[in-house]
Formats: sequence, C-alpha cells, structure tokens
Amino acid sequence: MASNFQPIELEPLDSDDFLPPIGRWTQWAGLLLLGTFGGSVVLAGFIRYTPSVRVPVVAQPEGDVELVSAATSGIVERIVVRENQPLEQGEVIAYVNQSLLLTQKRNLQAQLTQLKQELDQLDQYVTTLDLQILTTLESKTSRRSRQKLDDLSVELAVVELTKSTPEVAQEFAQERRTLLKQRWQVQKEFVQSQSQLEQITSLIGHSTIRAPQAGTIIQLNLPKPGQVVESDTIIAQIVPTQVPLVFLAWVAEKDISRIEIDQQVHLQIAVYPFQEYGILKGRVKRISLNGNAPQASARQTSKAYYEVLIQPESSYLVKDDHQYSIYSGMEGTADILVTQERLLGWVLKKAKLVSNF
Repeated sequence: MASNFQPIELEPLDSDDFLPPIGRWTQWAGLLLLGTFGGSVVLAGFIRYTPSVRVPVVAQPEGDVELVSAATSGIVERIVVRENQPLEQGEVIAYVNQSLLLTQKRNLQAQLTQLKQELDQLDQYVTTLDLQILTTLESKTSRRSRQKLDDLSVELAVVELTKSTPEVAQEFAQERRTLLKQRWQVQKEFVQSQSQLEQITSLIGHSTIRAPQAGTIIQLNLPKPGQVVESDTIIAQIVPTQVPLVFLAWVAEKDISRIEIDQQVHLQIAVYPFQEYGILKGRVKRISLNGNAPQASARQTSKAYYEVLIQPESSYLVKDDHQYSIYSGMEGTADILVTQERLLGWVLKKAKLVSNF
C-alpha cells in the first residue's frame, strides 16, 4: 500500500518567542517614560539656572578705625565698656589710677629743689672766684691802672694777670672753667627735669580714658583691673559711626573668572543661623588682584586666592521684628550668584567633569 506521508517544514524558533506578550499598560508606561525624558531634555535646554560660588567671609569696617591710646601711665581701676559696644563721643572707656604719676611728680619736685641748691652754690663759688681774681689783679697793678679795673671783665682780668703772674692766672682760669662746666651740666639737668615735671603735671587729671568720637568698639586691649597700662599704649579701636560695614571674601583662582562687579550675594552669618535669622543680601563691590586666604590650610596649599569686597544692604538681620547687629570680626559664608546658564549646559558640564575625573 502506497504511503501519502509528506514532510512538514517547521519554522525556527527565536528566544523572544518564549517571552510573554507586552501588555498594553506596559507599552503606555514606556511611552510615558520616553516622553518624560524627552520633555525634560527640551525643558533643560530652556530653563536657566543661576549657579553660585560659596566662599568664606569676615565683616570689617570699610574705612579707617580710630585708635584710642592711654594719655598717661597708671594702674587700671575699672573698665566700663566691652567689645562691639556702641559709644558716644566723650563716653568713658576706663578709669586709670594716677598714683604712679603723682609719685613721679613728687620725685621730680624734690630733684629740682636739690638741683636749684647746687646751682646757687656753684654761682656763689664762681662769684667768689671772680672777686678773688679781680682782687689779685688789683694788688699787682699800679694806682693809675686800677682806675680801669671797674670796666674790665673777669676774662680780660685773667689775661692781664697772665702778664705778671702766669702761673697764678693759669690756676685761676682752670678753676673757673671747671666751675662753669659743672654749672652748665647742673643747669642742663635742671632744665630737663623741669620739662618732665611740666609734662607730667599736664597729664595729671587725665585719669579717665574717653572715646574720641562716636562709634563701636571692635577691639579692646586694656589690661585687667589692677595691672599697669603704659603711656601712649593703644588700648582700643573704634569704628566711627559714619564708616560702613563690608565683608571681605576669599575666592579661589579657579572661580575668580566667574566673579564680576555688582553680582548679587547671599550672606550667612555664623553666629546667626540662617534657618532662624535668614540671609543678608549684598553685592560685589571690588575685586582685588591678589590676597591671602584666612585659613592656614589654604595658605599651605600655595594656591592663589583673591580678595573680593562685598557691600551688604544692611548691617543687621531681622528676627521677630527685632534687629540683630553685625559687628566687625564676625565670620560667615557668602554665595556669590554668578552669570546665569541653561540647566542642560550645567548638567553636561558636570557630566564632563565627572568623566574627566
């Protein structure tokens, strides 16, 4: 019996044929993700982003400060001010005990009395010697020559005496020179002591150190009560009221090219947490050619840092309708808002930096 069997050709199977079919919701989810990604890329090409450069800052006066020095030496009795305290012109800073000056005055007065006695005694010696010279000359001259002695000075008398008795004249001259030299030295010391006494007398009464003008004390260098302060010692630094407060920032070399004059700055003060007190706005006022970083670690790295001066909009922060002043020396951080750029460009730049790293 003849067979009618015919071979059947089977199609080869692919591995994907064993996967379950993709559901409709899965397809829609994939399309949604693809659309979201594409839309994000398009939006990133239009949305602008404002990057910032964060740097350390410290508050300081923009102008010169007023230096307060002690007019006299003395013992500090009482200090009535503290740092960062506002002062009016003439307000008391500290009281100084002038017992040291009074002691110096008494010593100088006693010294002047003694020197005056020495001067009087030397004057008497010189007068006696001059009289002795004239008497000796008179005894050795004729009656006719004696009539001219009244018009003769002591120096000329010695010269005339030399003609008759040169040895005696030489002794008189030597003794007179010695007395006059001693008198000159004592007179010089007397004048110096008298000048010191006048100076000390003028200083007595300045036992109160006062503020020379209105402002805020930013530094107080007074010794503790009971310790000695020397004359002309700088004991305080005052920022005058009219001098504005600025912030000095240090920007690294890699970021300085992005900093420009009048850029907006957001300042955060370390002692006033920004979560409670907010930020202080300001603008870049000046960019210097060079500068030093405040941190020791930054100086050790030999990297270049540049000083940037920031002008704040105000010198205080506000919390609960209360003003909190900012004083010179306070530290913080500043976010300098640099030129805007598109978000897509910023992301690509960061990605490039990561890949290079």
